[in-house]
Amino acid sequence: MISRRRALACGLCALLAGAAAGRAAAYEIDEHLEVYGYSQAWLTVYEQMEEARGLFQHPSGDEATDVASGFRLHRARAGLRARVLDGLLGLDFQLKLEQGVEILDLALRLQPLDELRLLLGQFKIPSTRENRDDDQRLDFLLRSELSVALADYALSRTTYVSSLFYGNRSLTRDFGLGLVGELELGGHPLRAFFMLGNGLGGNLFVGGSTNREFLVSNRGQFFYALRLDVGAVPGWLELGGHASYNRHDDVVFNSGRVVLDLERLSWSADACLTLGPSGLRLVATYGQVFNLEDAFGDGKTDQSLEGWELRLVWRLNPLLVYLGLSDEVLAHHAFELAARYEEVSAEADESGMPSTRRNVTVGVSYLFREYLVVRFNAILHRTDEPFLPDLDDDAYILGVQASF
Repeated sequence: MISRRRALACGLCALLAGAAAGRAAAYEIDEHLEVYGYSQAWLTVYEQMEEARGLFQHPSGDEATDVASGFRLHRARAGLRARVLDGLLGLDFQLKLEQGVEILDLALRLQPLDELRLLLGQFKIPSTRENRDDDQRLDFLLRSELSVALADYALSRTTYVSSLFYGNRSLTRDFGLGLVGELELGGHPLRAFFMLGNGLGGNLFVGGSTNREFLVSNRGQFFYALRLDVGAVPGWLELGGHASYNRHDDVVFNSGRVVLDLERLSWSADACLTLGPSGLRLVATYGQVFNLEDAFGDGKTDQSLEGWELRLVWRLNPLLVYLGLSDEVLAHHAFELAARYEEVSAEADESGMPSTRRNVTVGVSYLFREYLVVRFNAILHRTDEPFLPDLDDDAYILGVQASF
């Protein structure tokens, strides 16, 4: 049992880690418990805000500025990992500290074999390759719009304001049961991740009169999701994909007076090519999600979304060694260049008039071991939407991450 003094030290470590400004390192309290934390501080150097044009101050008549710049705490997280009985039982816990405290991960883990894990609680859903990673391990300051949309809309988010699911954010997580298995087939590593969940998103639950929650009735229907990853050419080429189906008929919202349907279908496929000697990594992803509940009763798909993404990340260390820098100098330092193009199209009620968003992100990063990441991203947005102009909304952001 951990002493009070040790427990207090654990709590202080978690708080300090969350208050600092990457990649999650961990502080081992003892062999059964480790704590970790990280935060991300941003300097928005310049961001266009054309939507502010045409607004005027009263009574001076001064027009609003149409750009933004300033500092912000983008993310702050703290968590712990506990394990007992030689790793047979474990607990994963992570808190979101920015903009209000929320639980991100809270999962009991049963691991009878190194290759097999059973999870119960709230954790990341099977989704795109990028959604497997925690925020501090991303290649860019922002997760791709495609990955965010595939997670949110596969669960309960909607875009029409008449729905009580309007604007729900998933946190890329759901509450349920998970099964993770790993094995090798003919020298090719294979990983499978299956989940049976509520299908609502992070911190949204189902509970009747014993414990009224987001939904108070559900006829035994769930969110089903599976992700598979295979090392097609181990160390070089990895292929993966996911599929999910989420259905709840005639559920009752927390008010006890509104009856709703929820039916979603999503899938994605991706490939990651790593050219180890050169430091190059190329990732391609394609995915779709369909909102099938027909809230308008017209027999049409309420919303469909599809998109693709291509990214290139180049770790420059092999090139710097080739140019004459020694391995010892670069042992704890890394430099990266990265570029990403993505295109996401959404169509409402089979209108035939999709809205298409095209994003280009270019970045440069410096990494000091697992403790510090300094990253600059230029983010360029272009939106093609029927009957609406494309507003200027590009951004140039410097981010600093640190972890303890």
